[in-house]
Amino acid sequence: MDSAGAEGIKDPSARFTELKAVTIVFKYPLAREARIGFKSETGFTRAEIIECIRGGYRKIYAEERESAPNSKWGIWGHDIGDLMIEGVDVDADTGIVHVCIGS
Repeated sequence: MDSAGAEGIKDPSARFTELKAVTIVFKYPLAREARIGFKSETGFTRAEIIECIRGGYRKIYAEERESAPNSKWGIWGHDIGDLMIEGVDVDADTGIVHVCIGS
């Protein structure tokens, strides 16, 4: 998860959404759901939304380290390097992006 680049993304320059603002929902492997907003003047390509997801996880894991031992997010069972994006879906009406993460 923590690596950058478009490797492994099918058609990375394809448009993911025309929406200029989205909220990505992060659930796994968190005990408490996190929602982080992202903006783009031109919408998001597949590669851009994947980078937003990676950036969101980097932020969450950094906040978790800083909040120890109180555990802001309750990350359990996996380091960030264990995580893999398996699917991404956007609700075009709300701009909510749901991410399926495996490990």
